[in-house]
Amino acid sequence: MISLSTITALGFIALVSALTPGPNMIYLVSRSICQGRVAGFISLAGIASGSLVYIVCTSLGITSIIMALPYAYDALCFAGAAYLIIAAAGAVTVFLSGQSRWIVVQRWIMATVLGGLAVRMAIEAKK
Repeated sequence: MISLSTITALGFIALVSALTPGPNMIYLVSRSICQGRVAGFISLAGIASGSLVYIVCTSLGITSIIMALPYAYDALCFAGAAYLIIAAAGAVTVFLSGQSRWIVVQRWIMATVLGGLAVRMAIEAKK
């Protein structure tokens, strides 16, 4: 059985990692500021569901398979980056319809930054 001190340490580490700002926090704040509270909550739901998928994959041992096969990991990284680029392009085309010029420019910049971050994360994960 796991000791109380181990559970406490794990809980503390989980709390600190949740409170530390990172790419997810920057994404949530930028979406909430630019597009409102509802968009922020939708983004939060997406991040939470992605974390849940990662936890389930880790529990099932899929992570060890991906780490054993470097090409599978690379394929997963590039597929994720491609998905994010396609999703950003789709979101931009929806936002372009009937918006003011400043909103269009702002959303293009946001989509470009997020797409660039996705590609950079895929490339750095390969190193």
